[in-house]
Amino acid sequence: MLTLAAVMLVLPFVAKAEDFGSVEISKKGKVTLTAQASGFATKGGSVDAPPNTLITLTWTIPDGWKGCYSNWQAAMIAVTDPKTKTAFINNTAFPRGRIFGMTCFGVGQAQTVAVKVNIVKPDISIARFSAIGKKLIPAAVAVKAKDAILERKDTVGQVIQPAVPAVAPRPAILKNTYEAGPGAITFSAVVKNSGRTSVPATPPITVSYQALLYTPILQTTYKSVTKVPDAKWNENNMRNVNLEGGFAIAPGAMPNVSAYSHETSAGGPWYFRVWADNPSVVDESNESNNKTVAGPYYFR
Repeated sequence: MLTLAAVMLVLPFVAKAEDFGSVEISKKGKVTLTAQASGFATKGGSVDAPPNTLITLTWTIPDGWKGCYSNWQAAMIAVTDPKTKTAFINNTAFPRGRIFGMTCFGVGQAQTVAVKVNIVKPDISIARFSAIGKKLIPAAVAVKAKDAILERKDTVGQVIQPAVPAVAPRPAILKNTYEAGPGAITFSAVVKNSGRTSVPATPPITVSYQALLYTPILQTTYKSVTKVPDAKWNENNMRNVNLEGGFAIAPGAMPNVSAYSHETSAGGPWYFRVWADNPSVVDESNESNNKTVAGPYYFR
């Protein structure tokens, strides 16, 4: 009996296991996330927005789900929280935009959704620029000076060398030579917004018509007229004009620049330039295509 009791003492004690609980699986549903900025709503998961624009995110969570985690806040988004958020994108940290994502979950259910906000800018470029002279002087080659030749006769009075008058020297007339004076040349231009968002109506952009006499000193210092710094061009700012209409420039729009007729004095070579957005007031995606040069032109 003692031996049997000892054996019984070392047998393990088996406790009764508890039953699994029963929690209802969340119903299937669809999580949505959209973004809106300056009137642009999401299409295909992305939206364009100008810099420094308020972005509004809006989402839906299926009934009975527990909540969501997102990449725009650390705390969980509870189902009872507001389902919208409006804020600015940090354009320094996200100069080209950012992706907003969230994962929502219920019991036995989860979905991840995302939307991309692209930071877009306008792009002012020169579509056309013309500089048309009032009266063209046909091109001609240079003529060298020649002395007059006297008439010569032989001993019987016959002319053996007719008289030839002297020829005065004449410089060459180069291509694109026009008469100088009032209204000697007229400028016109068309600008284009090649960007993906509008150029604001205010402040209005200024377009400058400029002239540059490309002197031998400038030719030696700057091997190309396009290398001449803006400060030199600004020394002869002929006229500042505004765009015709004075309204916002939508993407792809091509407004005209008011024409301007300029009085010139004799000389050359002259180069003329149109510069849109001078001084710069528009934050553009490309700041290098606002200028176009025409020339050389000569006047006499």
